[in-house]
Amino acid sequence: MSLKSKACAKEFDGFALQNLSLAVEEGTITGLVGANGAGKSTTLELILNLIRRDAGTIRVFGLDNREHEREIKQQIGVVFDEPCFHELLTPRQIDGYMGARCTARGTPFLPAAARTLFPAGEEGGQGIFPRYEDEAVHRGGDGPPSPLAFAG
Repeated sequence: MSLKSKACAKEFDGFALQNLSLAVEEGTITGLVGANGAGKSTTLELILNLIRRDAGTIRVFGLDNREHEREIKQQIGVVFDEPCFHELLTPRQIDGYMGARCTARGTPFLPAAARTLFPAGEEGGQGIFPRYEDEAVHRGGDGPPSPLAFAG
């Protein structure tokens, strides 16, 4: 079993996720479908240990998601529907922050992904999105979405 939760619960003011039990077999693709406010995002946040569960257990690859959070996160990839970075940060600032915490020392974080997406000679081939590296993630108005929404 790749993912197994049993009797998980999380309570907020005005919302409670109760008795969540879920099992996902290795090699399967699973989606969470439901109305707004049904608990889909809360479920993912619990699995990723972004919020603490009030009750129950969650195991990913057979490991407790709290005790082995780092090991689990090194083996999975998650793409949220919106970037989770503060809107005033620039891609260069995010690169410095994430690189210091998520990669081997001295290894850039975002440019490594960008080199895969935009090899030299394509889209400038220099970093993430060269002309946006020093602009805030949220540029305001109805303009184009943040470049990190594409690179995310």
